[in-house]
This record gives sequence, C-alpha cells and structure tokens, in this order.
Amino acid sequence: MKVLVEANVLAIGLDSFPNMLDNLPVRVVSALSAKEAIRSLKYENFDIILSSWNLDNSDWFVRTIKRAKPSMPVVAIIDPGNPEQEIQARCSGASAVVTSVDTGTLTEIVSQLKSSAAMQFAAAK
Repeated sequence: MKVLVEANVLAIGLDSFPNMLDNLPVRVVSALSAKEAIRSLKYENFDIILSSWNLDNSDWFVRTIKRAKPSMPVVAIIDPGNPEQEIQARCSGASAVVTSVDTGTLTEIVSQLKSSAAMQFAAAK
C-alpha cells in the first residue's frame, strides 16, 4: 500500500513523543537541538516545523526561522498551564502554540498550516 506524504515535517526536541507522528501522512526529520534543526534546514525543504519549547534557545530558533523564511509555519509545543512560555512563543513568531500533543491535534494543525501556506504561496504569484 502506498501512502501519500502530505507534508515534510521537521520535529525538534520531540523525542519524548516517539510515535506521535507515525500515523500521519508526513515525512518526519527529527532534530535534538535548535542548532541541529538549523543545519537540517540548510539542506532540506520542510513544510512545517514542530518544536518543543523546552529546548535551549527556543525563542532564538523561532526568530531565526521567521527571519529567514517568514512564511514557514512553526508550531511551538509548550508546557500546559505555562502562560510565560505561551507569551514567549507567540512573541517569537510561532504560527501556532499547543499544550497537548496528540495525533488528532497535530493532524488538524498540519492540515490548517499547509492550507494557509498554500494560499499565501498562490497569493504571492
């Protein structure tokens, strides 16, 4: 059976959720740190970035991505009940901020951000 890959996803710091993306029609490249993710972005094209906010330099990472690729969707995964993390993530330019990580939530976010990115690309033509 062939599976159509709908998105190339860069997942940073999500090693504690190893099977979270297995049932989604996505190709996942994992990185353990923001610096490793930046290196991956130099060599591959991604549709969406999912990043744990509990990494060192999370705000630097999101700002760096948004400066280099303003239309790149970045989803920040923060600790539940941590308004400080949410404020930091939103101020850094995260496209979406979530506290719960499950397949349903990620499927919805990936679909919404892919649609939004496609509309922005079409409008830019």
